[in-house]
Amino acid sequence: MAKLFWKKANPPPWLEKLGWRIEAGMLGALWLVVKPMSPIKAASTGRMFMGWLGPRLNKHKHVKANLRIACPEKTSQEIEQLAISSWGNVGAVLAELAHTDKLTDRQVTEPAIEVVNQNKDEAFTAHKKPCIFIAAHLGNWEMSGFAIEVFGYPVDVVYSPFANIYLENMVQKSRAPMR
Repeated sequence: MAKLFWKKANPPPWLEKLGWRIEAGMLGALWLVVKPMSPIKAASTGRMFMGWLGPRLNKHKHVKANLRIACPEKTSQEIEQLAISSWGNVGAVLAELAHTDKLTDRQVTEPAIEVVNQNKDEAFTAHKKPCIFIAAHLGNWEMSGFAIEVFGYPVDVVYSPFANIYLENMVQKSRAPMR
């Protein structure tokens, strides 16, 4: 995410760090705005914000290029709509990170997340053998580890960290309630 605001391939380190701080500040500001809201309203606000901001970033052309590869049958207009929708989903997920504690609270009578097991394999339900879970970036992919843990499986997550160390630290802290 570090190169979202400038077109230069390799900005000077001081400019890259400044960009990282601006991005982290924007995420912090989003969290301040959405924290008093319900998780649903926060997600809606994040979706609207990133649906507006994302297409204005340099990264948007890469999102569209990747979508053209993944969906060659789509028209340019459909690709644009998918890209905007993807940005919106990222915004919803980022806004929901401010509510991770509420979303993963198992002490409430009506939990925010319902985890349903549709795998009827006895070996799975009895934890008789190890499993590998794979999650797509659909909905809030951040909750995948929480859902797996609800089934009673220990969770190790493999992911690609943000290049922006400030964002990485913020997101890692937001994931703490899921541990």
